[in-house]
Amino acid sequence: MDKFEVWDPAKGPDVSFKAAPVAFPAYETYKQQAMMAAEYIRSIDLSEDNVKQVKQELAKCRKITDELNKRRLDIKKQVLSEYDVFENRVKYLIAIIDEADSELREKVRKLDEMEREDKKQKIREIWDKRIDLYSIRILPDAFDRWLSPRHLNKSMSMKTVEKDMVAWLEKTEKDLETMSFMGEEYKAEYLACLDVSAAVAEVKAREARTEAVRQMSEDGGEEVKHITITGRKDIEFALVLLRTNGINFKENN
Repeated sequence: MDKFEVWDPAKGPDVSFKAAPVAFPAYETYKQQAMMAAEYIRSIDLSEDNVKQVKQELAKCRKITDELNKRRLDIKKQVLSEYDVFENRVKYLIAIIDEADSELREKVRKLDEMEREDKKQKIREIWDKRIDLYSIRILPDAFDRWLSPRHLNKSMSMKTVEKDMVAWLEKTEKDLETMSFMGEEYKAEYLACLDVSAAVAEVKAREARTEAVRQMSEDGGEEVKHITITGRKDIEFALVLLRTNGINFKENN
C-alpha cells in the first residue's frame, strides 16, 4: 500500500494569517468633537429660539457617525469575505476526511463480522466433535442456545471458548440426569428453558393449577376460597354474617 504524507503534527498545518490594521488617523479628532457635541447638548439651556440650531448641529455629528458606520460594515464585509473562503476550504477538507473515516469504519465492521463468522465456524467444528457424547444433542438448536457474543470476541481465546463449552455440556448433562430422575415432565420443561430452578418452579405451578381445577370439580365446579378466622367471637360473628346473607359455605372441624 502506498503511503501518504501529511504535515508535521508538531508544526501544525501550513496556514498563515496576518491581521491587517484598519487605518483611522482621524479617530482622536472625531472622538474629541463627539465629546464636545455631547457636552454642548448637556449644558445648553434649550428654548424655542435655539432648538432648531441645536438640532442642526447634532445632525452634522450624526452624519459623520453614520458614514463611519457604513465604512465599518464595508470593511467587515471585506475581511469576512477572505475568511469565508478559508472557512469553506477547511470544511471541504473535513468532509473528505469524514467520508474516508466512515468508509474505513464500514470496512472494519465488515472485517470484524467476517472474523467473528470464521471463529463461529471453528467453534462449531469443535462442538460437532464433542456433542455426540452428551444427551443435549437431542436439541437441534443447542449450539445456538449455548453460544454467546462474548465467545466470538477477539479477547476470548479458542482455548477458553472450548473450556466454557465443555463446562456447559457437563452441567447440562448432569441437569438432564436429575430432571430425568424426577420425571419426563421435568425433563421436558428443562429442555425448554435449560434452567433447573425455572423448570421445577414451572412444573410445580402447573401441578398447583391442576389441583385447583380438581378441587373446583369436586365442589361442583364452583370456585372455592379458603379463609382462616381466629378467635371465638370473630368466628361466631363471621358465621352469623354468612348465614344471614345466604352465603354458601362449609365448616371444617
